[in-house]
Amino acid sequence: MRFPKQALKAIYALSAALTLYVGCGGGGGSTPPPVAPTISVQPANQTVLEGAAATFTVTATGTAPLTYQWKKGGTAITGATSASYTTPATVLADSGSSFTVTVSNAVGSVASSAAMLTVNPAPPTITTQPANATVTAGATATFTVVATGTAPLSYQWKKGGTAITGATSTSYTTPATTLADNGASFTVTVTNAQGTVTSSAAVLTVQAAPVITIQPVGATVTAGVAVTFTAAATGNPAPTFQWFKGTTLLTGQTAATLTITSATLADAGSYTVVATNTLGTATSTAAVLVVNQAPVFTTQPASQTVIAPASVTFTVAASGFPVPTYQWQKGGVAISGATSATYSIPTGNPFASEIWSYGLRNPWRFSFDRATGDLFIADVGQNLFEEIDIQPATSKGGENYGWNIMEGFHCFNAPTCNQTGLTLPVQEYGHDGGNCSVTGGFVYRGAQFKALQGIYIYGDFCSGRI
Repeated sequence: MRFPKQALKAIYALSAALTLYVGCGGGGGSTPPPVAPTISVQPANQTVLEGAAATFTVTATGTAPLTYQWKKGGTAITGATSASYTTPATVLADSGSSFTVTVSNAVGSVASSAAMLTVNPAPPTITTQPANATVTAGATATFTVVATGTAPLSYQWKKGGTAITGATSTSYTTPATTLADNGASFTVTVTNAQGTVTSSAAVLTVQAAPVITIQPVGATVTAGVAVTFTAAATGNPAPTFQWFKGTTLLTGQTAATLTITSATLADAGSYTVVATNTLGTATSTAAVLVVNQAPVFTTQPASQTVIAPASVTFTVAASGFPVPTYQWQKGGVAISGATSATYSIPTGNPFASEIWSYGLRNPWRFSFDRATGDLFIADVGQNLFEEIDIQPATSKGGENYGWNIMEGFHCFNAPTCNQTGLTLPVQEYGHDGGNCSVTGGFVYRGAQFKALQGIYIYGDFCSGRI
């Protein structure tokens, strides 16, 4: 049950009288009367910067329990019921406000003197610094700052100490980044009428997959000489390297350069390097190593003894690079056309030597009829006539096609000539109409043009006629 204050005072007064009476009549001790609140330390005036909180404190004595009620401008502040009161973050409009507190107990209450709040404009203060950022090349990065202070606040972002045009808000977003932006530092200066403050630097990390910037270059060396391939690549994180020969990984070759100290034929081939980081890989173009080595016979031709008529074949083998060419000789004289690793004299050669047929001036393209095996020869003439010669598949060899007795069907440089034993052409044409040089072709054996089946097709180099 709650009693009015006047009733409570009467009850306390009666209690005190009874206590005094009992004390006097009975000779025992006495209980002190309840004491109304008294403020021993008044709340003090407070001066703060805008945005800060202010705390008011009172010290009071009196019979417990003591209760408190703070007021702002005479209006009770909800929940402000302790010996101290802390305001919310202040604004300039709070300046000049008065704060009092009423202290109460069962005996009575007392109000404090007024404490004045002064709120001064605040210079900028950065409460959240811009943070470092990591992005992939091509993406943008955003930096943000949070600052307090008396409005208006202005902002200026800088990159590496240089102001960024138009970057005047609480956040700044970069253009699309490149590797050149990696490691750049960004700061922001916040300003108002009371001063300026500059943030700590936020560092931009730009990551990128590897890109080969210097390709390895091929080389041609002589066996025994050292050769070095060099490559370079960009990327972040910094790429690692791995060299390959063809598709074979070269163990331990993980630098930007590859050195072969003494090149051999076995080292010849194509070399690539793969640059790798956490974002991907890049493979260089192939650098081709050519190792030249003078020819060395690895198999010599063996002497042979045969009983005529018999075929004879000589065989050699040689190493070296470029791949060696061959020229067989008989008695120190080069054998025309004998330019492979084997040389054979067939059993039925009519000349018992390296000649099969003769009397051709300048065959320009010859071909075999794939149906019959006949040999068609386009022979370029000297001055007036071009000719087509045929050697049947059944030929035993030894044909004399007439040059330089005949040019086509005509005696060459003479009104008459001895044509005994000559194999004349099957076709000739003159140099009239822009003709000048025959170019041999093939006997048509296709399926599309039936009318051409079995026809030998040739043309002229100058006129283009077929």
